[in-house]
Amino acid sequence: MEFLKQLRNIGREIGKQAKIRAKKPFNQYRALERAQKEIDDQKVFLKRAPLNVPKREFTKEQIEHSKSFVEESMKSDDEFLSKLSKIKVTSDDPDGPAKLSNAEHSHQRPTQLTNKLPIKQSAQSQTHSAEIPRGIVPLPTLIDILHNHHLEPNEWTAEVLSEKFKLRQSDVDDFLKNTSLIDETDKSKVVLNEAI
Repeated sequence: MEFLKQLRNIGREIGKQAKIRAKKPFNQYRALERAQKEIDDQKVFLKRAPLNVPKREFTKEQIEHSKSFVEESMKSDDEFLSKLSKIKVTSDDPDGPAKLSNAEHSHQRPTQLTNKLPIKQSAQSQTHSAEIPRGIVPLPTLIDILHNHHLEPNEWTAEVLSEKFKLRQSDVDDFLKNTSLIDETDKSKVVLNEAI
């Protein structure tokens, strides 16, 4: 008999534990559902956060004074506007804009700027050395200058190169003295800076 009693008690405990384990996911689901419902309710019925506003009430005199101050600051100053209307602006410029004829009108820069600033040119205009401003040489032309001077230094002197490419002779001399082309296969001419 006692054995059956113990067996019943064990069965009851196992049943209770099984019910608890079976209800646990359902209770979690219900908790999530309740939380979602609270979130949805807060989205629908918005509540403003409490403000730390002091409970100070203004008197009628203070309110009227502030209103009159705002009205005075927003009112236009007639005296100042009347003074502005009396001001006349005179100019030394000609009456109308200068009209250019078709021959005078061009989309090129003025010569003063052209001599000072480099002009961005297309590949077609770079082939003509006459269109490049004085003192400016594209990189491929510099490489050609170095290559030709290296092959025939007597024919391609600094004087000839400066005349051909509209450069100062002193600049061309310095350029030829201080620069040289390096052959990719010749590793002896490449000097590495070991301090870096």
